[in-house]
Amino acid sequence: MKYKHSLGFRIIVGFSAMGVILIAVYGFMIYELIKGLEKNFGKNKTSYELELFLNEYNMNKNARLPQTSNLTSYIGIDSLPYNFKTILSGVKNGIYKTGKDGIGGEQGYWIGIGSLPGINKKIFLIHSREQSHIDKRRIQSITFILILVSCAVILLAAGLSFLLSRRVIAPLAQLAKIVENSGPDNLPGKISSLYYDDEVGALARAFEDSMDRIRAFVERERQFTRDASHELRSPLTVIKGALSLLEMKLTENDEKSIEVIQRIERAVASMGNTVECFLWLSREEAGVEPYKNFSVVKIVEQELETCKFIMGKREVMVELIKVCEPEITGPVHVFSIAVSNLIRNAMRYTDRGYVKIIVSKDRVEVSDTGVGIESEKLALMQQLHQKGDESAGFGLGLNIVRRICDRFGWKLIIESKRGRGTKAELYFIKQ
Repeated sequence: MKYKHSLGFRIIVGFSAMGVILIAVYGFMIYELIKGLEKNFGKNKTSYELELFLNEYNMNKNARLPQTSNLTSYIGIDSLPYNFKTILSGVKNGIYKTGKDGIGGEQGYWIGIGSLPGINKKIFLIHSREQSHIDKRRIQSITFILILVSCAVILLAAGLSFLLSRRVIAPLAQLAKIVENSGPDNLPGKISSLYYDDEVGALARAFEDSMDRIRAFVERERQFTRDASHELRSPLTVIKGALSLLEMKLTENDEKSIEVIQRIERAVASMGNTVECFLWLSREEAGVEPYKNFSVVKIVEQELETCKFIMGKREVMVELIKVCEPEITGPVHVFSIAVSNLIRNAMRYTDRGYVKIIVSKDRVEVSDTGVGIESEKLALMQQLHQKGDESAGFGLGLNIVRRICDRFGWKLIIESKRGRGTKAELYFIKQ
């Protein structure tokens, strides 16, 4: 599983994204707060100084006028600089902004106007807006601090999410490992006791229930295999023996009876082959049959001789071509079953022409000039109980071969055309 698709990665990304979003929101709020403070700083400062002076003046007529580096005070309109006399002439008491959206043409000032009691004059406080702006260097410092805090928060979120993901995912990873290492012979039990009564514990209990059902199912299947091995083989053996005794009592004049007995023998042999296939495939372990070193040609010759009865009296040429005589190591009986099914299929559905078996160093090729298979049905032929229109069987042969190939890493390739025949290649050496 790729890490980017894991739950841990998603948790880390989610926490990191949440950290980025929070930092962006807080950064925007702080930026707007600074802009708001900067915008209203001069106004508030001017209003505060004006109110403070008027209160002091009411108590002491000799109160000192407020004077700072960016704030200048004037008593009476005649004391104002020339450029402010016109702007402020006739303006009522209050706090004003000059320039755009304000009064007059002069830009960059806050003006505070108040009346001095007893002398019928006004006091004017002129506060420079440009000098009251927050220093750019300080803004840069604040911005830098915000960036550092943002990076720290993102890293902290990523680190915490990594630790949290490991803690949260650990029980799931442990449960997945237990299930992955399980098999029909070592199904885990009581795994729910390893976890708390939470979501993972519920999942473990569900797995435990499934494992219990699988364990019971496997036991039933094994019992069936043991019973079937005895109950199916014994009657077939009895039938074969009875047919042999019956055939010995017949004379050459009983041709029809002999033909019927031979058909029964062929059916019994075919049934025995099918029973052996399914009894073997019902076993889970691939190494049930011991591996032996054997000759591929010898096995093909044996199965070819066994299957010849299928041809009957049809005029079909059967040819075995030995390009080479390879020897391989594997389960002999299983290989025989696979080869036998391919040869039987070729002989069963060929009424004229030939059946050709070619043994090469890495494969056995069985080709015929039989009825063939439509291209759209070819893929289905390897599935269980899928068969051609002319088939009188149960659609088991190719499925058996495919399952055998899947078990041992062999490869089955089938090419066919309707009315022109079929070619099946069984590769017993990995490509």
